[in-house]
Amino acid sequence: MKARSFLSLVLLLLIVGSLWLFLKKNWDNRADENRDIGIYLFANLPADSISSVFMEDGDNSVTLVKENDSWVVAEKGYNANLDKMRNIVTELRDAKIWKVINATDEVRSRLNLIDPSVVTGKNKATHLVVSTENGEIIADMLVGSFRLSPEGKRGGRYIIKNGQPEIINIDVSLGFIDALPQNWLNTELIDIKSSMIKKISALSINGTEIFSFERSDEKDGFEPIIFPENKEPDDEKLIRLTESLEGLILADVLPASNIDINSGNYLNFELNDGAIYKVYPITIDDKKILKIEFFPNELNEEETSDEAVNGIELQKRFAQWMFIIPTWTYDAFITNAEALFSEGQD
Repeated sequence: MKARSFLSLVLLLLIVGSLWLFLKKNWDNRADENRDIGIYLFANLPADSISSVFMEDGDNSVTLVKENDSWVVAEKGYNANLDKMRNIVTELRDAKIWKVINATDEVRSRLNLIDPSVVTGKNKATHLVVSTENGEIIADMLVGSFRLSPEGKRGGRYIIKNGQPEIINIDVSLGFIDALPQNWLNTELIDIKSSMIKKISALSINGTEIFSFERSDEKDGFEPIIFPENKEPDDEKLIRLTESLEGLILADVLPASNIDINSGNYLNFELNDGAIYKVYPITIDDKKILKIEFFPNELNEEETSDEAVNGIELQKRFAQWMFIIPTWTYDAFITNAEALFSEGQD
């Protein structure tokens, strides 16, 4: 074999060998990256042992803690939404690995997986930590962007477990991720149907009745008992007032000790069973706020022990908190005769 032919053959073998090594390395990396596809992200998640959930996105943070079999938003000291708490367990339990990617700085930035404690502005992740009562950490990870389908629909989510060098694309969206404390509150406040109300009155803070409506039967409409002379109630506004406690929800809570309610008018709702709700509408810095007092009928012989306990719990909750509510809901709580009555027809 001539020297030139031999050198050409050696060069060819070197090229082929280098190419083989390159392809093998990439194949091994790809196989290593995707070794866990299809397995659960958190195998055997001890759902019953979870007692704390922490989320931080760099702008806000929320801590959800379990207290006596109930969940509380620690920053507010108020009950958490149990359906949303169940979603945390469900999504973490069901999450499976879809794909594993090497976590380069460029990819982490593109997928919004930068630790929120070390960066401001864009590309921040939400830091999620889930712990047990004894302090054992079940999950500690950064949660980034959604995986989008070609149609633009959200699919899974990109995450990085604490201390791991790989980005994991999971097949659930972790839609519960939200670090704003008020978004975790139990928003259900009161649900009193109009048919449960016997009498509605508006009073000044010194107890003078401004107007009053009452009915003799649950099926009858409300009739004005005390009202301005030569004026008639606005039927639409009256209906809204009688239904104002039905499905009432809150947007946020404030400590009751922070606000003085000894001014303005208030509403008195007397129920068919003799219980009374007093509602004080207040506007502070464009916030629409309700202060509520509850007085159960202690003489109601049909009241069970469970209902009595609920009454005590309501009194305690209403004594501790004021409730920010949506503006359109607040507008139903009319306490001035000028707003509820119009000029009567001759």
